[in-house]
Amino acid sequence: MTGEYRIKNVMVGDEPLNPEKIYTVAAVDYLLLNRGNGFTMFDGGKVILQSGEPDYAVVAHYIQDDLKGVIGDAYESPYGQGRIVAVEESVR
Repeated sequence: MTGEYRIKNVMVGDEPLNPEKIYTVAAVDYLLLNRGNGFTMFDGGKVILQSGEPDYAVVAHYIQDDLKGVIGDAYESPYGQGRIVAVEESVR
């Protein structure tokens, strides 16, 4: 790895992210396969499983089948569940 490591305080389970380790990630097609929002850091990655359905259909099936059409209190806040925190570093 070259250059400044911009990601800070990332935990995988109970351990800090190891930039030398290979991880399996899951995300929507828009980010990983279509490189949406400039998400090019996974170019060249191996796709292990792809649903074959558009992202919106996967979410709709989850709401209909798994949640039985009821979106619970855990999803009430539009700001998420507090698991991801954006930290801004001051420029000196």
